[in-house]
Amino acid sequence: MRSYSLTHAAHLAQRALFGGAQPLEAVSTDRIVLHQAEEIISPPAIYLESELEKIQSFHPETTRETEERRIRGGVHRHAATVAYRLENVRLRDAGFYKGRWSMYFPRIDLKDNDKPAITSKAVCALSSSYCGVQYFGHWLRDDATTRLVAETFGEPLAIRAPDWPHRAFYASAFGQDWTPTDAADIETLFVIRDVGQNSHKIARYQELRRRIRRAVTPKYTGHGVYLARGDSGIHKRIIRNEPEVIDFLIRRGFHILDVTRDPIEEIAATMLDAKLFVSIEGSQQSHALYLLGAPAGYVAIQMPTMVNNIWNDFAAQISCRYGFVIGAARDDGVEVDIPALDKTIDMIADDIACPK
Repeated sequence: MRSYSLTHAAHLAQRALFGGAQPLEAVSTDRIVLHQAEEIISPPAIYLESELEKIQSFHPETTRETEERRIRGGVHRHAATVAYRLENVRLRDAGFYKGRWSMYFPRIDLKDNDKPAITSKAVCALSSSYCGVQYFGHWLRDDATTRLVAETFGEPLAIRAPDWPHRAFYASAFGQDWTPTDAADIETLFVIRDVGQNSHKIARYQELRRRIRRAVTPKYTGHGVYLARGDSGIHKRIIRNEPEVIDFLIRRGFHILDVTRDPIEEIAATMLDAKLFVSIEGSQQSHALYLLGAPAGYVAIQMPTMVNNIWNDFAAQISCRYGFVIGAARDDGVEVDIPALDKTIDMIADDIACPK
């Protein structure tokens, strides 16, 4: 969460005295549309109808309406990709300030509370997002792609984020420097609105997939992978019968990986060009965006109280078919219905014409 600073408090007082907050559009000197909004048809998820009866509630960052669209498929309007040009912007305490406009991020304190030196920058483009400095999955999926846009406008500028163990590997494979800037006076700053999963962004996913394949050699082809999450992440998603799930998947020929135990080099080489992928819903599924083959299939194990089929927004963009099973609540975790998982894998394998 945002921790307020003296800089931010002073900004709030200023805008209260002089007319309230200004939107980004009001303080920008130019608005550059890189790609118009467009409608894209999302295919339906693959699932057993009985799974829908297990849903109790949805992840706090989604809605019932959104999930119904992700499950049933249909036309979805994706926002435009737009860059805004601002002049004379201050960056302090993980916040950007110009006049009565501000854009701030969760702040990560420096070691020993060192006060960062204020640097002067000529032309920069913001490559970080609010969620991308909190969640590894959002950084990998959102910020790494926005970075490709930022590079076309000026020096990419990154906000300090946690030192996630897998980030350095991807940054190197993508050819990206994510050294953070903590305080700066910026002559020109481009702020990029890049939330729409439009064709412009799809092309950037494909570019990063190409870069991964130049950096990593696959260990297998046409195989299945299960990626365990363990107890990692802000939201705990414990599979109570995971040993039984793993035994079942091994019998189906799957390779087993664990994000909390296996080196990222092993994860990437094993997942690269996999045809079938199974994992519990969470940030770790973002590895699949760049590593799965095409075509491929992915089955997400869902918490019944935090259902979030966000992956179906990305699956078709990399020629992947998405399906899900809903676990049964057990204490603070879930128990997977293995026969339901088995049937769902079969349905996806048939859909992508993948050998079982």
